[in-house]
Amino acid sequence: MFNVKKSKVRYNGKEIRASRKLLPIARLHGNHRDILLNALSNVLDSPAARTTYGQILDGVPLSDEVGDVYEGEVVCPGHPLLDEHLELSADVLAKLDELRASTPLDDFQVDATTIFEYQAASPGSRAFQTRLIELVARTVHAIAIWIFNNYSPLRPKDDRLLTWRPDKDGSERIRKYFYRNGYPPTLFVHPWYKAYDQYPDGLADGVGYWAEDRIFGGVVLFDRRPQEGPDTIYRTSFPYDPVHLPKRADAIYFHTNANGVTYRIYRLRDEQRQQLLQFLLSTAATSASPITPSAVPSESFPTPCPLPIRGDEDNRVRIDPEESVFDRGVYRDPWEHKPLVDGDTDHRWRDVQDTFNFVSEEEYHDAFQRAVQLRKRYYDEEVDEELLARVAEENERRMEEKYREDQNTDLS
Repeated sequence: MFNVKKSKVRYNGKEIRASRKLLPIARLHGNHRDILLNALSNVLDSPAARTTYGQILDGVPLSDEVGDVYEGEVVCPGHPLLDEHLELSADVLAKLDELRASTPLDDFQVDATTIFEYQAASPGSRAFQTRLIELVARTVHAIAIWIFNNYSPLRPKDDRLLTWRPDKDGSERIRKYFYRNGYPPTLFVHPWYKAYDQYPDGLADGVGYWAEDRIFGGVVLFDRRPQEGPDTIYRTSFPYDPVHLPKRADAIYFHTNANGVTYRIYRLRDEQRQQLLQFLLSTAATSASPITPSAVPSESFPTPCPLPIRGDEDNRVRIDPEESVFDRGVYRDPWEHKPLVDGDTDHRWRDVQDTFNFVSEEEYHDAFQRAVQLRKRYYDEEVDEELLARVAEENERRMEEKYREDQNTDLS
């Protein structure tokens, strides 16, 4: 049976019901299971994963990590962790090793539809590779949730790095600039993934998105547009035409919050995607089980760890995160973002051309116009009930169809 976690997603002022149906990795069988467990071991053995999970276990991020952001830096000047929390303690690393050694990876539960699609795909196929990346990302996310909910903070709860708050007597400016909505419930924050009240696992899901960003180089997203639909994004940008972007079911997108990387969602280049796959499929260091030659090119080994992979000026396919997940069609789960509201930052709303985040003057101009239309939709337009119904149906279609196809399949 499924483990079902429910959520509600807001779209055009209305709520859409969504759910997360989970199955344990152990429900996979054969080579598919072996390849996934090997890929997870490769990621968990990486320095990025060890440092990221160690910080979650400890309870506060390292000084270097909180400074490596594009925006949304939640640690203000004067916070003691900036000077004192420079590395993880031996106790934290020892506990992390203990948890790793005592916890079977195939006990973790992930999205049931992705499990079905991965098991049905032929090793070496594009569908197999894409769903492998998705399962690894989902499991990395689930591990972060598990550590945060069950073992964090390892340090005493009265530790001053946990309890510190701005001095009420002398830091009104700091509180206004950094914490105008109050001190954050966690310092493990990706600024675009803070819709805690609509996440199935609440605050812990936000920590999971932060962990993905730190480990992979960005929150891992996919092209979810239906095959029968048009090759466009931003479908509600009227009176401006939607942007032409051919669908690619095997495309991998990252959404990064790091210094020197665009705030926009970007598609991995083919060589970046291949670099990630070769690392996941590498058996040189971790796997005791043979991997089929059709799944892994033998010339790819040994494979150095590329994590985290960060976008640069050559990642030319970019998408506005300000638009809803349904309007842009690139996301992983529909509850990831809330629509912008009055007072939220829209980076497209600038009167000076942004040559860092936008690859051309034309792209920047078009994005600015979408920002204008977004504001008009918030304040001037009525909700399109017909569109809302189609969005809700699209959200459920993928999971229900795949479940009907595979409900008689024995995955045990």
